[in-house]
Amino acid sequence: PSRLTSSTAPITSVLKPAVMNAYAGWRKAPTATHVFEACPGVTETLPADIAALHPADKTFTTGTTVKPTEFTHDPIEKVNGTWTFSGTWTPDKVENATSDAHFVGCWNFEVKKLNADHVFYVKNAPASKTSLPTEVTSLTPADKQFNYNTNVEATNGFATSVTVTDGTWTFDGWDTPSSYTNRTEDAHFRGGWNFTLKKLNKTHEFTVCPASSGTLPAEVTAKLPASSQFDYGQTVEPDAFDTTPVTVASGTWTFSGTWTPDRVENATSDAHFVG
Repeated sequence: PSRLTSSTAPITSVLKPAVMNAYAGWRKAPTATHVFEACPGVTETLPADIAALHPADKTFTTGTTVKPTEFTHDPIEKVNGTWTFSGTWTPDKVENATSDAHFVGCWNFEVKKLNADHVFYVKNAPASKTSLPTEVTSLTPADKQFNYNTNVEATNGFATSVTVTDGTWTFDGWDTPSSYTNRTEDAHFRGGWNFTLKKLNKTHEFTVCPASSGTLPAEVTAKLPASSQFDYGQTVEPDAFDTTPVTVASGTWTFSGTWTPDRVENATSDAHFVG
């Protein structure tokens, strides 16, 4: 034993068996591990079932170049969106590795898109108005998309009063609700319009009949019916008044009972009656 010494010098000649001790050592092979995470900038947390898809650990020879295990997967849809593997690993390889290697693969997330649509309807209007004119329906806001679990509200900014031949359509607002908080399904908004018929004027005038002469006195013109208004499309007639004859110094004025015209049916403009 006293002749045995520790040496790392190479053996260049045959030694007697009694003067050499040989030892064998074992070293643990390095391991390559993989994990999945959400890619930088993604605010959602990677679901556990996706994180569990990472490749299994593997060993490799010390001093060699090691790369992540090849991995592909179809996009994975969740209730709030879709996860897609980026194909990127960090690092993408380790050269001359002398210790364990750790690879991180990331997944991108695209949030689910939901739809918001709008529709206009007749809210308050005469029975004849069963549908909205194109002048109004053409103002309907376009459909739009919004992200799952975000706030959404009806689109405004369109004209809220539309004048047509026979009257005016006025927007009465969006039905409740007109907005949603943290909406997780499509949104539908309904807006009602009210209709007001156009107002036309009815006026009266007294004149001297062709068979008579002179100028109507104030006592007669004072009986003239007052001006008034009526709805577009309405049939209108002259208003009644006190037809008692009027006696003045020069004679007596008597209403002939005749109006021109005697009525206007389905009037679309002002009506003027001459008696």
